[in-house]
Amino acid sequence: MDKMRVNSRQKLAKCLKTRGDKMHSFYENRRKIEKGHLSVAVYENENFNYLAHWHQEIEIIWVQKGVINVGINHETREMHTGDMCLFKSGDIHYYASQKASSKVVILVCRVDLVEGLYEWLEEHEEVNRFMSQEDIKACGLSYCYELFQKMCQEDLKKRIGYQQLIKAYACQLCIEIMRKWPFQMAKGKKVLRGDSQLELLQKILIYIEKNITEELEMTSVAKTFNIDAFYLSKLFNAVTGMHFKTYINTIRVVLAEEKLVSSQKSIIEIAYESGFNSVRTFNRAFKAIKGKTPKEMRQN
Repeated sequence: MDKMRVNSRQKLAKCLKTRGDKMHSFYENRRKIEKGHLSVAVYENENFNYLAHWHQEIEIIWVQKGVINVGINHETREMHTGDMCLFKSGDIHYYASQKASSKVVILVCRVDLVEGLYEWLEEHEEVNRFMSQEDIKACGLSYCYELFQKMCQEDLKKRIGYQQLIKAYACQLCIEIMRKWPFQMAKGKKVLRGDSQLELLQKILIYIEKNITEELEMTSVAKTFNIDAFYLSKLFNAVTGMHFKTYINTIRVVLAEEKLVSSQKSIIEIAYESGFNSVRTFNRAFKAIKGKTPKEMRQN
């Protein structure tokens, strides 16, 4: 079994994408930002789905059209055309477009992109993360739409200096947010760095990422973090928007799907390499999530 294991972070880069290069690009470029190779990146995505995750970078999204469900920490919202959302460093968030079509633009940038941005976010702890189209117009933030469009055009055409222009537009966007986005001041109170429950779940998501091909049961993970399994189940459902086992199986199934279409390995090999302990369990989980069996997927 040890010979079948591959680097967990490389696997997660593949399994977090649904279908197509957009998702893979989103993950890979975000990794480049984390490593300091990029300071900002922008993406246009249709019918975007992304499992619960977190990172140190700031993330801002604009719904160009359609409807998408967005979860952030303990809150989930249905976002519509013209809405925007702001993710702070460390926020656990996810995207789900399964029930409706959507087109979103996502901006991911390092916290040091604009001087004072991180401090502003920490100071204004209670900043409202979700903004409707009506709220954006009322606050005078409609110019942000134009900045998003300019960044997308530069990223699409990739003319000389396009990365510098994207960075400049991103800086403008962040400054507009700092000036006009509605917030509540912390009023001299010491701002705690994150909610203890969210910090715990951040560690659990990292643990899952590192051990995705290992046996990951609710009880064993709860024991690893010295917490009650029932408590972990409730917390996981509330923040990630899905059950613990569904989250694990979804990652493993999409990882397996990638292997089915890109390798000649047997279905048995792929099942075990993806973290399933039996072919029967693999087939059942694959059918439940993808609507077809692994054999049917490979034949198609």
